[in-house]
Amino acid sequence: HAFHARVRREGAAADRLRALQVLLCMPATSTDALVGYFQAQPELAAEVCDLVRPGAGVPHALRMAALDVLTTIVSRRDSTSASLGPIGRFVDVFGELGVAKGQYL
Repeated sequence: HAFHARVRREGAAADRLRALQVLLCMPATSTDALVGYFQAQPELAAEVCDLVRPGAGVPHALRMAALDVLTTIVSRRDSTSASLGPIGRFVDVFGELGVAKGQYL
């Protein structure tokens, strides 16, 4: 019974990560709507980052889905600016991962 409960939780987490990535990739989703989404769930970015931390005991598929979401957050550009987009700045993925300015992963 515990195995099936874990499988269901992992499946639900993977579904949520895929939905979040789709939301981030949709060009029709406004920056204001995305910022509002992350404001309403301030722990979301930290939780996604926790999934990729070493030693977290997270299944590979969930870890990869979390990496896809984080990559999408930092690569989304809402203008022609070459800098980090407004969603990436607001969510502060690099800060959540413990990467300071001038450091490289």
